[in-house]
Amino acid sequence: MGRMSLCKLPVFGCLLLAGLSGQAQVTFAYKTPLGPVPESRFYSISLPPQLVASCKAADLSDLRIADSAGTPVPYILQTDLPAITSGSFTSYRILSLAKRDSSTELVISNESGVAISSLLLVIKNASAYRTAVLSGSDDQKNWFVIDEHIELEQNGTQSGDRFVQAILFPLSNYRFFKLIIDDRGLLPLNILQAGMYKNLAYAGKYTPVPIRTFRQTDSTDRNSYVHILFDNPYKIDKLTVPVKRPALYKRSVEVYAKGPSGYTLVKEETFSPGNHTVLFSAKTRELLVKIFNADNPPLVPDSIAAYQANQQLVAQLEKDKKYFILTGNEQVGKPDFDLAFFRDSIQSAKLQEIRVGRVQKIPDPAAVIPATGNSKWILWIIIGTVLLTLLILTFRMSKEVSKK
Repeated sequence: MGRMSLCKLPVFGCLLLAGLSGQAQVTFAYKTPLGPVPESRFYSISLPPQLVASCKAADLSDLRIADSAGTPVPYILQTDLPAITSGSFTSYRILSLAKRDSSTELVISNESGVAISSLLLVIKNASAYRTAVLSGSDDQKNWFVIDEHIELEQNGTQSGDRFVQAILFPLSNYRFFKLIIDDRGLLPLNILQAGMYKNLAYAGKYTPVPIRTFRQTDSTDRNSYVHILFDNPYKIDKLTVPVKRPALYKRSVEVYAKGPSGYTLVKEETFSPGNHTVLFSAKTRELLVKIFNADNPPLVPDSIAAYQANQQLVAQLEKDKKYFILTGNEQVGKPDFDLAFFRDSIQSAKLQEIRVGRVQKIPDPAAVIPATGNSKWILWIIIGTVLLTLLILTFRMSKEVSKK
């Protein structure tokens, strides 16, 4: 019995060492201080481009709020998505619209096969929050995911009995699109039409994103290539490329975002006088704009600007407590907070805004461990105990082997 207890001591010591090391490790790469908090209430927290750039996930799923003790704080993420202001609506044929156990499944036909990056739903007025998953198929048998984290905001209008919900996603040319709306076991939304607008005009709220530099190459293949470089992997939702000359032009344009595996097409557009804005969503350090000149002289950009759609966190903070926003952890999943069920009752526009500090790099765990004196002495005591126990066990085992 005594021998078994002694054998367990090294294991126990190793577990203690692992536990202390785990406590000292820093799982997030960046932290951003908040505050001060003048009173206990809900606050709106605007996310500047530098903070969003520190997130590893494009959908900001690795973002967390915590107090000084490390206790997580639930939050709601809101985005000032573009709203449709004008245009000619083209309806897509709805092949099926069915209510499942806890979801609504909508299948539409993209009969032209033209690549699209937005879908518009005409919905009867409702004050309800839903999430959805969008997939595409060419045969209605094999479906492939396009976007897994679509938020359908509360967008009811007082000017009519219906509203238009805009859904933006990566450019896709599937013949069929399926939207699965998570109803959370509640009644479904009343979807009347699905389609897109021609000559679409958007009105949204954006924050400028700093561009480090851009350069244009006019190639012999009759195309121009504009490389736009950023200092950080910013989230880009809008790009404007005003043209200095010629005065009249109409050019097809492709926008690519550079990622770990190379360039990915994110949007196709047509530039013409008065139309030089591209809307998409990408988190990248570099954009490539390909302009198809045909037999025309190359376009000469006047200036280029990039923007991030305004995003806010809504969270309940306690008076005089210190809080941080933690980012940069690829291992954490998308948060699941009860607060999402009460999104409709919390109006961020009426909330007081809390100040956001500078993004700070969290030191590596190896540099943090020696910084605490108490932890250092505890570690040395445990190491000495484990070594002493190993020596005693080795001595006893040697005696038993000699007797045998």
